[in-house]
Amino acid sequence: MGGSNHERTLRRRRRSSTRKSIHDKVGGGPGMNEKIRNLDFLLCLAHLMEVSLDMHREPLRGWQFTCHPGQTPTNVVHGLKNIGVPVRVINTTAQFTTYPVVLLYNTFDLAWTPTTADVANIKAYVSAGGNLIAMSQVPSSLSAVFGVTSVYEAQTSSRSGIQFANVESTPVVLKGMNFSDVNDYWMPIWDSALASGLPSVGYVAAFTRPAPTILGTYTRRTNSSSTVNSADTVAARAAFTQFQATGYSGYAYAFGIDLGNYYFRAMSEDTQIGDYYIGMYYPGYDTILRLIKNIYQRGTKFMTLWPTPYNMGLTFITSWDLDTAVAYPQSMALATAALQLGANGNLNMHTKYVSDAYEDAYFQFGVPYIYQITGFLTDGKSLPLIDIGSHSVSHSPNADLFPVGLDSTQYYMATANNGAYHPYIHFCDPNAVDGVPNNGETCVNSNAAGGYWTENGTIYGEVRISKWLLEKLLLESFNTTFSISTYRPGHLAFNRVQSQVADVLGYIGGSSCADNGHSTHLPIHMTHNRQPFAEVDYYEFPLSYSDENGNMSSAWFPGSDLQMQYNRATQIAQYGGLYNILIHPSDLMLDKLQFQNALHNLVRPFSYFANTTGIAWWWRARDQIDVDYTISGTKVTAAVKFAGPTNGITVNVPLNWVVASVSTGYVVCQALSYDKKSMAVVFTTSIAGTATLTLTAGTAAVAAIPTTIACPSFVSTPLTECLAYEVLVAGFMNVYTQNKLVNELILDTESSPNLVTQYTTDQRLQLVTDSGTTSYSTRNYWYTTISQFCLDITPYTHLRFDLVAPAGSDFFIKLQSRDAGCTTDLPSPIYVRASDYTVMDGTNRSVAIPIVDLGVTAPLSVRSIWFTDLYPKNTTFYIDNVMLQKRCITGPGEGLAPGLALDSFSSLGRWISGENSMRGPTAVSNMYHYRLPNLNKLILQPKVNGFYTSAFPTPTDVSAYTHILVQFTGPTSGTFNVTLQSGASGSATATVASGCYSKVVQGVVSQMRVPLTSFPTVDFKNVYGVRIDGFSPYGIQYAYELKHIAFYTPNAAALVKPSCTFGLNGTVVNDFCSPREFVEEWNLLGGSSGDNNTASTYYTTQAGSAVITPAAGGGTYWYANLGSTCYNATAAVGGAVQGVRVVASGPVGGTARIRMVVGTDASCTANITWVNDIFFNSAGLIETIFDVGLNINGLQGPQLLRAIYIDTWPWNGGQYTIDSVSIAPLTSWVRPWSDVKPSSQAGVLTYCPNCGTVGALIIGGPTFCNPNVVPKVNALGGLTDSDGTLAGQSLGANGRLNLLPASSQSYWYTLFGTGACYAAPSNVNAVQFIGQAPAGSSFVLKLRWRPDAACTQTAVAAGVSSDYYVTFPGPVGSSNYPPLTTLTIPFAAFPGLNPATLTSLSLESFSAPLETVSIYCLSLVQSSVAVAGPGGCTFAPASAFLDYCQDPYAGSNSLGGTSSDDGTMAVKPVINGALLTLRPTPGSYWYTTLPCTDVSSYSYVVFSIQLATTSTLTVELQTSSAAGCPTGTASVKVHVDIAPYRPTSSTGGAVDVSIPFTAFTDLDPTLQITAVTGLSLGNFAPADGVTSYNVTRAFWSATAA
Repeated sequence: MGGSNHERTLRRRRRSSTRKSIHDKVGGGPGMNEKIRNLDFLLCLAHLMEVSLDMHREPLRGWQFTCHPGQTPTNVVHGLKNIGVPVRVINTTAQFTTYPVVLLYNTFDLAWTPTTADVANIKAYVSAGGNLIAMSQVPSSLSAVFGVTSVYEAQTSSRSGIQFANVESTPVVLKGMNFSDVNDYWMPIWDSALASGLPSVGYVAAFTRPAPTILGTYTRRTNSSSTVNSADTVAARAAFTQFQATGYSGYAYAFGIDLGNYYFRAMSEDTQIGDYYIGMYYPGYDTILRLIKNIYQRGTKFMTLWPTPYNMGLTFITSWDLDTAVAYPQSMALATAALQLGANGNLNMHTKYVSDAYEDAYFQFGVPYIYQITGFLTDGKSLPLIDIGSHSVSHSPNADLFPVGLDSTQYYMATANNGAYHPYIHFCDPNAVDGVPNNGETCVNSNAAGGYWTENGTIYGEVRISKWLLEKLLLESFNTTFSISTYRPGHLAFNRVQSQVADVLGYIGGSSCADNGHSTHLPIHMTHNRQPFAEVDYYEFPLSYSDENGNMSSAWFPGSDLQMQYNRATQIAQYGGLYNILIHPSDLMLDKLQFQNALHNLVRPFSYFANTTGIAWWWRARDQIDVDYTISGTKVTAAVKFAGPTNGITVNVPLNWVVASVSTGYVVCQALSYDKKSMAVVFTTSIAGTATLTLTAGTAAVAAIPTTIACPSFVSTPLTECLAYEVLVAGFMNVYTQNKLVNELILDTESSPNLVTQYTTDQRLQLVTDSGTTSYSTRNYWYTTISQFCLDITPYTHLRFDLVAPAGSDFFIKLQSRDAGCTTDLPSPIYVRASDYTVMDGTNRSVAIPIVDLGVTAPLSVRSIWFTDLYPKNTTFYIDNVMLQKRCITGPGEGLAPGLALDSFSSLGRWISGENSMRGPTAVSNMYHYRLPNLNKLILQPKVNGFYTSAFPTPTDVSAYTHILVQFTGPTSGTFNVTLQSGASGSATATVASGCYSKVVQGVVSQMRVPLTSFPTVDFKNVYGVRIDGFSPYGIQYAYELKHIAFYTPNAAALVKPSCTFGLNGTVVNDFCSPREFVEEWNLLGGSSGDNNTASTYYTTQAGSAVITPAAGGGTYWYANLGSTCYNATAAVGGAVQGVRVVASGPVGGTARIRMVVGTDASCTANITWVNDIFFNSAGLIETIFDVGLNINGLQGPQLLRAIYIDTWPWNGGQYTIDSVSIAPLTSWVRPWSDVKPSSQAGVLTYCPNCGTVGALIIGGPTFCNPNVVPKVNALGGLTDSDGTLAGQSLGANGRLNLLPASSQSYWYTLFGTGACYAAPSNVNAVQFIGQAPAGSSFVLKLRWRPDAACTQTAVAAGVSSDYYVTFPGPVGSSNYPPLTTLTIPFAAFPGLNPATLTSLSLESFSAPLETVSIYCLSLVQSSVAVAGPGGCTFAPASAFLDYCQDPYAGSNSLGGTSSDDGTMAVKPVINGALLTLRPTPGSYWYTTLPCTDVSSYSYVVFSIQLATTSTLTVELQTSSAAGCPTGTASVKVHVDIAPYRPTSSTGGAVDVSIPFTAFTDLDPTLQITAVTGLSLGNFAPADGVTSYNVTRAFWSATAA
């Protein structure tokens, strides 16, 4: 892992202060290997080093250079070699004429005085056309050649960089430099660690005519703590000059930086050049190398080597550090995804085997996964595309300061003795026994407050033991050809001696540093101690980007990580550079995988994908390439010497050269070079030896390369073979994730308060549903976030998890997606039911749900996985291994595909634990290898008698199927046997040969379909398992891949979910065929629906029904809101007469009421409720039709529907089922009432009572004189009915109308005539009832009237309880009937009544359900009866929207709107008498919704509330921001404390709190009194869950109450 920039800065400073001690250890530490102990230092002699830029005739490696003291020419040679410029070191100026370009390498502070002969040689060389580059000081005797004099500035300089100038009219030296990118045209020389510039030389023009061309000048920093640069203003500010003296054919260049010094400062990490450590385009050292290469190539004769194979722009390495336990399985997904896209990479294994204060040992956990990894695809030479490297033993942040240690260090075997390696990381704590370093180390902070120090750590131990452990597994235990040849230390703690120790131990390369930190985007050929000493045979490939240095967002926008890294890659590719990305396969895995895939696809067109091992060997071979050439006329003959086969070597030649031939054993092709500056000759085939390459030099650039030698595309292509993988989302493996409430991705995981969650000791998630009294206990959820942004789910095929769930339980699963901006959750159209994909039987089952079944709204932006509505109550579920999978094979027995999958090889964890898809045992014997590197791909490499067995957990009945299917691949014409085993031990067998049923072609998936009848001796009701053996051919070179083993019936119909009865003709409101209707409490018209947590239980079945168990104490209801405004059902079904169709079932004898809220005006701002009863008089579903085709003042009811309620279920512990609710034509329906009296009531009427003649007769007398017909109209001609709410009604003896209420919610009503209103005679002042009722019972008599004289406004109502005026007696004497009782109620008892605008009278709220109430006479009369006391229940005025006297429903208000606390109260609000009781806890609230209402004719809202004198709360008024509440307008909410408006005489009883509208509008003038949509109560104080707040009514008022 890489540390932060701050950590790296601290580490560099510390290294600087300890360099000598480390150097001393390298020079002669005990136990040093011979190669290190006999280290040769460069001998520095007192004469100038000249470096010629031409073909070197010997490999450069191993050369010893001569130099002045302090000179570092090795570094210059390294750099030129990397950029591809050939180098030869010469020592005299007399040799200059042999070479087209010569570099005079000098130091900053050494004044070299050339001899007279040297000056003459140099002048002659440049005059004749040679190009000369001077580095740092220019001797005064050569000013005439270079056109400048030089001025030196020391390390204390404020110079920060060199800014190159776009001054060439035709770019030559600066060709390829991007002057729109500051990091391309500005080269840093600022040492951030010392806050000063590097030593430098500035130049002053020696002549004005001709004057030197200034190609670059210095910048400075006036503030050492700032990153702002400004132009240098001193006279000697020129940093890079070009001069052509008069009469000279060549050019002389002066560059003011010692490039060798610059290089080693960067490589040693003593100096922190620049402002970045990683993640930026920061070429630094490469910049001047590119310019020198341009100078070298400005001629017409040159050969250079391109830094990247096959003329590609970028060498791209993907590396993964496995430094957590979960990284081992997760890394396989990243590696497989890379392979699928044609990319290679390195898996760097951390061999942690000592548990310490830093982390527990986990290498043993990774061992079985390492074996599977060795089965990944290889290249055509059997070399791994995904290679394995070492990532240290301890992963210590202190490793950069470890001593070298002993080369005899051994693996720690239980006890630390005799040199056994036992590194232990301690937490730094001065108060702890081991908290203070005892070895001179400094505590290093690695995301820990106190930091860490390491005991017993050595470089030999880290490098040697990690390699030994891995190779012990790979070579001996696993019998593979893998070897460990690359190394990366933990935390990139790059020790000075690491490279030479790694070289001694057989490593060839690694990546232990960052490119920005080393000021290069090219590989680094390491030297001893990272100093200017001899080279070691080891290469570093610096990191370019790490997941710790960005957010891994794959979004594409300016400044996003993905766009920045793509841009950076294209910048590095300008000169064939290196891009090495590090990803940790641990947290944010899905985001990282998505980022990796996106970046691979973006860079593919110009990248050569490599792993570290492969590219290290390639660079080693490239460095040994020796090129020499001669020119004779137009013929160029080049000798290219190869130390061994090295394909992809690219030689750049002038644009006018074309390949003519190449010697046998070599194949070349030609193309325009990637940087378009030259021609590229690519060796696609090579051998050890010297290739003779001939070319023809033309007079102009080659216009068209001959097709016979033109290069093909070398762009990597994705594999055609599908590779499957899985990503672990939640594995519940450690205490950290539980305590942090995160998953294995380190992203949020949460559950609802009513779902108890905990991690078990066997690393599973336990979910326990609540045991509450309402359905809230199962309205629960658990979710886990899968992306810190949003995830493209399309690469994945399945959601998989392990589940233990008891019989009868169930829950729903969904994928939650967001909008394109990944900010807002979108509705989920599909929830799937767990029981559709597995069996709930209390055993451990694997559940695999195809992503396509989840029907994601926005598959490109998925955020989380949800498990919702787990039921029943008080039930325990166990969840484990929640994964997203990409599968390549989907066979029978998976998902809804018919069949029984024995083994689909779709779980890596199960395969490693020896289990198949059925959780039965598997066994393998006599195999060279048996690996599952990818899902659906078990690779078997058999020996003689090799076999694989897959068994059921217990013998299983497969007789329902006709065939066994084996999907596989193998060597062409290969065969094997399939043996079916039966019986308790599998002793009964029968065998068939694969060749009889399928033909094997290498790389093609074969389908072996064997009829079960081919196994005549097998008991198919008692099958043990399947054995596969008899492989032919066999041997380690032959691989058979098993994909799927299943029992099935060919052409069987696909499994479907249990039958769901969809809503029939018409418009469906709910049919519960979509789980979303239940989970989101949503209906198909877009409104809300559900039980509002009023039921004891509420869930849906697979068949598509809602099951409700009413709560004890009543109050249970189910509702469906049809929208925020009226729903036009007439238009929905073509204008036919409408009805509500309810299909439901319940216990025989059970009842329920259908209530429908219907608007009474065109705007639907006022509503009335119609009711009808459902009688469950038989088992099974009952269809109930509620006619809503009535005409109300000329308005058709179906056009004004608002809501449908089903309620008043009697509580008896029974369950009721709602199958569907719909609105449809009544063309073939029978209306719910019967116009014919039941036969049991037939007979001759013997008595018709005389109800008198005073007043107005409504019911009685002649009304009941037809013995066969229950009257549908009254004496005034008005309709009479109960809307089906009664259990029955009939005509009784003596002419009475018998009403049998089904419940307290039953009612009976009669209209006052047929007009809009009825004016009572002037001589009446009361309503009178003469009849019978059960002893001591009561009912409410309610009158309705219109508030305006024109009778156009919606009717209002007031009711009075009968027991205010009479007490019904029981039977007298021997009579079975109670005596007739007269109930007279004065009009004055009905608040606000206008007798001139009556509309209806009703009897309701019967206190004795299922007992008869008989009406003899019902009339308007004149009476002197006084108004009786209300008994604590005062009816609200006509403007009321809450009146619990008349409408005692906790879940709705008087206008049909919803009332709820959303479960925030300590207990669910209930009606006690005529009071709604609220018991709040902190954060509780309660609200009620209203139709869009204009209350501007009033001035106050009045709440009647009973609360303690010390209690308080706020009232919130909610309105639309525009009159009429148009769709899409914002809402406005303002809350006001009741304290200023509470009566001062309050004693704690019920009070009317009158709040003026101005109290709200003063706080927010945008509040619209003309568009009120709801009110709420909140901010309760106290809110302790015990204190009660009782609401009786609420209404609008013109004056304060």
